[in-house]
Amino acid sequence: MAYSSFKQSGLDGFKTKKIKRILGNPPGKPLGITATDVGTNRAYNNGAANISFTKGAGEDPSYYLVSASPGNITVNTQSTSVLFENLNSNTSYTFTVVAVNDAGTSDISDPSSSTLITTVPETPTLSSVSYGYRKLTSSFSSVNSGGKSIINYTMSASANTATSVSAGSITISNIGVASYPVFIFASNANGNSSNSNTITESPFDVSGGSITTPTGYRLHTFTSLQNLVVTGNTILNSECIVVAGGGGGGSSSSGAGGGSGGGGGAGGYLYATNISVNPGTYAATVGAGQGAMTNGANSEFLGQTAIGGGGGGRSNNDNTSRIGANSGGSGGGSGARSAGAGTGVTGQGNSGFNNGSADTGGGGGGAGGASSSRTGGSGRLVSGFHASEIAGGGGASSRGSSGGGIHGGGNGSSEGGGGITNATANTGGGGGGNYSGGGSSGGSGIIFFRYAT
Repeated sequence: MAYSSFKQSGLDGFKTKKIKRILGNPPGKPLGITATDVGTNRAYNNGAANISFTKGAGEDPSYYLVSASPGNITVNTQSTSVLFENLNSNTSYTFTVVAVNDAGTSDISDPSSSTLITTVPETPTLSSVSYGYRKLTSSFSSVNSGGKSIINYTMSASANTATSVSAGSITISNIGVASYPVFIFASNANGNSSNSNTITESPFDVSGGSITTPTGYRLHTFTSLQNLVVTGNTILNSECIVVAGGGGGGSSSSGAGGGSGGGGGAGGYLYATNISVNPGTYAATVGAGQGAMTNGANSEFLGQTAIGGGGGGRSNNDNTSRIGANSGGSGGGSGARSAGAGTGVTGQGNSGFNNGSADTGGGGGGAGGASSSRTGGSGRLVSGFHASEIAGGGGASSRGSSGGGIHGGGNGSSEGGGGITNATANTGGGGGGNYSGGGSSGGSGIIFFRYAT
């Protein structure tokens, strides 16, 4: 019978009681909603919380609907506890529950306390990997912490790792030459993020010469013929100094009365920057210093050729032959009463001094300056390569006193031939001139090669 007929017959109350006996009442409002973050090893933006509550008064529910805010996400469960997943990292949520049965839906529960959802950190992005001498350096930006402070970032290159507490860059040093797959991951108290993208890179290794490590650089010094050997990757932005052998000092005249010989010129001095060196073997040829009035030998390295210093001029006090000074990396000075001084090579050294009509010979040119008297021209200094100036010109001999060369050049002898001085080895200095006898020898050259560490 239709409900309207019951009502008209006065049996409405009977129907209501009958339906309630069949369907029952809706469940009571769930109570005591609690939420606990489940952060350990949860992937970024797949956070989770354990939700628990108790059944409300009244009829048993068929199931519960648990909702999260923000996001209005709902899950269905028949239990009074549930793992609520797919929550955003580093976001605070509240949760509510309703109970449902065939008779209807309960009132919405009171919300849980606000709960911060945490996970492992966001996956980093590896921007670039640069290389150097037996090292690799990664570059990357900071990432979302996942709700708990990042402990560190880790760089991995095969079995080699290094960490940093902040983003930006990490360097792994002292590794061999190989191709390394490099990636980054971030860590917090919950665990490690996923690995970043991978970039493959290799460092370089270098051997040869005497090796030192001035601040910021690795320096190879060659004092004789040796090889530079590069393996692995190309060296970028390296620098070298190539110094040739110095010229020998001038002799006195062969006739009666002797005379003052000119100083030898310094070996040529080349300073080259921004050099790229591919893997391979490269000869470092160091020029020898030479004896009286003879040009020093050239030095060669990485396509750079430094010209040997010019030999000093022979004196001409006996008015026989007029022998001028030789040209070279730096020109030799003239001998007393001899024709002009030698000319220096542009970019490598300077000219000697012409003391043509005097009793005193002229000084040899240096890499840093021309001679302006019987004293040899000054050498040069580049910080981080060597401790004092090198490639100085040889001093000329004179009547009564020595014409000392500056910074590595040989001193000239005093009158009568006493105290003649050879230039110091591996300075590229010019030899000193002699007043009575043969001139002294120039110093052998030297080669420097460096790159940033």
